[in-house]
Order: sequence, then C-alpha cells, then structure tokens
Amino acid sequence: PNVVIVLIDDLGFGAPSTFGGPIGTRTLDQLAENGLRFNNFHTTALCSPTRAALKSGRNHHTVNMGFITELATAIPGSTGQIPSATAPLAEMLRLNGYATAAFGKWHETAVWEASVAGPFDRWPTRQGFDKFYGFLGGETNQWAPFLYDGTAVVELPNDPNYHFMMEAGALGALDDPSLGVVPKGTKLAPKPPAIRDWDTLSADEKRLFTRQAEVFAAFVEYTDTEVGRMLKAFEEVGQAENTLVFYVAGDNGTSGEGGPNGVFNEMSYFNGFTEKFDDLLKLIDKWGGPETYPHMAHGWSVAFNAPFGWMKQVPSDFGGTRNGVVVSWPKGIKARNEIRSQFSHVIDVAPTVLQAIGLPEPKSVNGVKQIPMAGTSLVYAFEDGKAPERHRTQYFEIAGNRAIYDDGWLARTIHKAPWEAKPRRTLQDNSGWELFNVRADFSLANDLAKTNPKKLAEMQALFLKEAGKYGALPMDDRFFERLDPAAVGRPDLMGSRRSLTLSEGMVGMLEGVFVNVKNRSKTIMAEVLVPEGGANGTLIAQGGRFGGWSLYVKDGVPAYDYNFLGLQRTTIAASNKLAPGKAELRFQFDYDGGGKAKGGLGTLFVNGEKVAEGRIAVTQPGIFSADETADIGIDLGTPVVEAIGSESRSRFTGRIPKLTVSVQDPT
Repeated sequence: PNVVIVLIDDLGFGAPSTFGGPIGTRTLDQLAENGLRFNNFHTTALCSPTRAALKSGRNHHTVNMGFITELATAIPGSTGQIPSATAPLAEMLRLNGYATAAFGKWHETAVWEASVAGPFDRWPTRQGFDKFYGFLGGETNQWAPFLYDGTAVVELPNDPNYHFMMEAGALGALDDPSLGVVPKGTKLAPKPPAIRDWDTLSADEKRLFTRQAEVFAAFVEYTDTEVGRMLKAFEEVGQAENTLVFYVAGDNGTSGEGGPNGVFNEMSYFNGFTEKFDDLLKLIDKWGGPETYPHMAHGWSVAFNAPFGWMKQVPSDFGGTRNGVVVSWPKGIKARNEIRSQFSHVIDVAPTVLQAIGLPEPKSVNGVKQIPMAGTSLVYAFEDGKAPERHRTQYFEIAGNRAIYDDGWLARTIHKAPWEAKPRRTLQDNSGWELFNVRADFSLANDLAKTNPKKLAEMQALFLKEAGKYGALPMDDRFFERLDPAAVGRPDLMGSRRSLTLSEGMVGMLEGVFVNVKNRSKTIMAEVLVPEGGANGTLIAQGGRFGGWSLYVKDGVPAYDYNFLGLQRTTIAASNKLAPGKAELRFQFDYDGGGKAKGGLGTLFVNGEKVAEGRIAVTQPGIFSADETADIGIDLGTPVVEAIGSESRSRFTGRIPKLTVSVQDPT
C-alpha cells in the first residue's frame, strides 16, 4: 500500500470533533467513519521526542531525543543526534522501492547541524526522504514561514496572501458522549491549582481568552482541511483504497506554555518575560494575524486535553501523552467506524507499517547494525477490537516528569509544571508519586497510592528498570539552563569563536549556527559601497518582528534598531546620509553586565566618527526567534524594522564586501 502518516502539532485529545471535542475536524471524521479510532494511543508529551520515536519505532532516549533539539545536552539519551543504528522507517521504505517525501515540521536536526552549509546527515533528505519541503525547527511563522526545499532556503514571494488563516471561529458543541470514545461515567481529572475556573474570570478575560481559543480552533480546522486536500489527491488518481493512513492528532497534548493569560509573542515565554494583560487585550482584534505570534492561556490546554488534567511537557499525565489516532486502509482493514482501546504508543507506528506492507524489520541498514525496534505492531487490533493488548509496559520521561504504565496500571510523579520556574522536588525525592488503575479510571482522577503502597513501590522500581533499559537515566530536569550550550555541554558550531566575518548574500543563519550576541557586548563592522543617489536596505538583521536587531540604511541614513520582543524598540540613527562611494560603519554595544537581560549603550560610527548614541534599556536573554535568521544584505522572514520591510523589499541597494560581528565574553 501507499503510506501516509499525518502528525499534527500540539493538539490535545479533547480538541478534535472526531474524539468528542469542540473543534470541527471533518477530514479526521471522514477517515474515522471508514477506519478505526484508537482512543488509548500515547506520545512522549513533547515534539522532537515524539517525532523521533514515531519515525524510528524506538523510544525517544534510544534515539538521543530526550528533549527538543534546541535544548539538547551532553548526556547520552538527550544529545539531539539520532544515531545511524536507529534508521528511520522512511529509509527502510526508500531502500525497498518507495518514493518518499516529508512536508511541514521536521524538528529532528541538531541545532549545530542546521547550517545551510551542512552537515546534512540528519536533515530530512538524508533521513530517508527523497523530497522535503518544510521547516527544520519546532515552529515557524505561518504568515512568513522560513522554509527549505531540500536543503535550499526558499525566498518567499512578495504576496500578502501567500499564507492565510481562517478568520471565523471554529468552536462547536462540546463532547459528544454518543461516540463512545470516553467511557460512560468518566470523571474530569483535577486540574492544576494554578489554572482558574472559567466562572471566576472577568468579562475582559473571558473576551480575550475566547478570542485565543477561536484562533486555535480556526487553525486546527484549517490544517485538517488542508490534510483533506492532500488525501483527496489519492482519490483522484484511484489510490485511496490502497493507502494506509495514520492520522495522529497531536505529537503531545495541547500546550500550556502561554501561561495564565496567553501571550501575543510566544518568544516572551522563552525569554522569561511576562506580558501585561492590558497590553494583550489591546491586541484582541489582531490576535492570530501577522502582527501577533501568539499562544493561548494555559487554561485552554486543560480544556482541550479533557478529560485529563495536565498538558504538553508533562508525560506523567495522559493530558500530555494521550492523543487520538485514526487508522484508515480500505483495502487492508475490513472494520469500519470502530474504536480500538488497546494501549498503544507512537513507537508502534513503524512496526505496524512494516507488517502491513510485508517487510521484516531489518537487522542492518546501509551497513549499520540496527538497535531493535521497541514498538509493537498494531495490525493484530485492526480486525479484533477485543484482542488483548500487546504493548503492555511503557515508560514516560521528559525533564524529570515521569510515569510508568504496566498492564493497566500507571504510576507517576509531576516534577514540574510548564509555567513553574523550578522543580517541585529533587529527582532523588520519591515523594509525590501517584497510582492509578487505568482500566477503571480513564482520566486518572482517583489516586490509589495511599491505599496500595505495595503496588506503587513495585511500579516505581519498574520505572527505574525501564528507564535504564532505554537510556533515560540519569534524568535531567534543567530547562532554561539548557539555552546556554556551554552550560549543558551541547556542541556549539561557533565554539569559542568571538567573531564572524560575513559577506553579502549569506542568509538563513539560524541562532544555533550564528555567533551568540546575547547578554554581552558586541561590535558590528561593515564595509559598504554606496551607489550614486544613495543607499537603502538591510546590512545585517537577526530575528524579526517579534524580537531581534538590525543595522541598516534608511533613505541614505545609517541606523541600528533593537527590537525587544516586539514590545519595545530602540533606534539609534545618524543625522546625515552616507556619501556615495566606500564607507565603514561600526556599531558598538557596551553591555551593562551584571547578569542576563540587561541593557547597555549603543554607539554608531561612520568612517571612525561617532554619529549617534543611545541607550538600549533591556535585551533578550534567551532567544530572538524559533525560526527567524541572521541575514546579510536582506532581512528574510518578518522585518526587524517595519520601515525597511523584509524579503526583497529589504535588500540593500549598495554592496557589502565585508561585515564582521564580534562579541566579548559575558560579564
């Protein structure tokens, strides 16, 4: 058969209509009517780990993906480098005659390997895919996506309608009990105390939070519709009957990374900055449009993960790991519109596909002996909904949040909520564990730890055994510390380099492959050739509308802009235009020191003469963007400086023979 695997990002179990949720997912509904709903399917609770596990059939620590690629460490199991001994399913299919392609989010390439100069070993086109069109990181701006065609950067067309989103809300009626997806009598699991009840919110809070949910719902429905367009193509060429489709509605639960009020700019979360509610409310009519890069309030993460209590990043709870899955294969599965409730996990997808198409699991791929898959084929459940489950034991662990499933029982501990700055206890502290009988308690609402301590102790010991077996030990509960490669031993392409010399046309440099200018002093030296009639455009830019900086020329006048999270912009500009001919521009930023996120003094020089000076009050300590890049002679993506613009509009009209960025060690 043809094989299609669809993996949606950050969509919780209780969101899609197919599983009783309020968001219309017509494509998923139609697939389910002609296939099977799996209502006991699990992911890892985080994007990179789930994707690595899905495409390899191994647990995420086995493939070194214990966390997202951007926050990899030197600890085995979390290095972010997928080993050749865990070849992906796509490569197995390609070697057996399949044409393969991947589209959309990848998030499987180590950040120091994400340079446009390579190495490309862990890029999609060297991981089994003949064709790749999408983005490498964890997310991209839907209005100005940073995309690759294979390994080449795609420059976006100058078209305001290049990427559009539905404006209407897509929320419908809540849970449909007639579906049978959630057992009758299931109780809602307790939500975290930090999440307020809807009835306690003010009118303005309800208005803003409703808008946030509408945007989320609209994008889910829009995405599902586009998946439908893709599947329609199989019908048009007469291949729908012989196409095996895995539609996985979420690589983890819905995200709670928006905090109590949501954020207009998600990068605020990754920089430890709290946006004010009144400022968010002012943007309500722009929410979801190109002027926002938003995330919804964390209360919605629990609502869209119902009936479970937690969310993404929390593998201790089914709110983080339970995702609805529909499997459709008209020619190969006789059952229609039925539910399968056997325990299953994302590592089961690859062995299922291999069995369905009649390929044995290879012992060697491209001459490399393979680590056996840990997943269990689900083909046994295709025709027999009452067959005993075969995936009987599964560990879960992300940054200290952990759980163990074994034959209907789940033991877990909540080590840290996504919005909490520090873990609740040390990793050695075994207090706080809970115990659930999953077969009698679908939502994990009834903790049995006190009434059955013997079973809890047995499960805790089993967790350590399974975690050790698959490389999850030692555990590492650091989060914001991981942003600094040196602190966690992550390879850094820049290494100890303190300067980088560039030239015109060098573009698409993600933060992981560019010299780190944050929390330190920096100097930018640019040699430029100004044409007769004057120059205009970007000399260098890093980041974009939602955080970054740029040295540029506007109507002949040189200037430097610092954009703090799209909230505060500082411009340091000369008074006079550059004369035609050769000029040397230097911008010097003297960081105040004394910690992270401090300000400093910026000074602009032209041909050695000071022409402007100004204070930058605050700087971004963590990251500028998840996908925006550093570019010479142009500003790709969204603009750092709105007056200069981005893409082709921002191209420098002169020449840039040489540009050097130098930094000092943090003080």
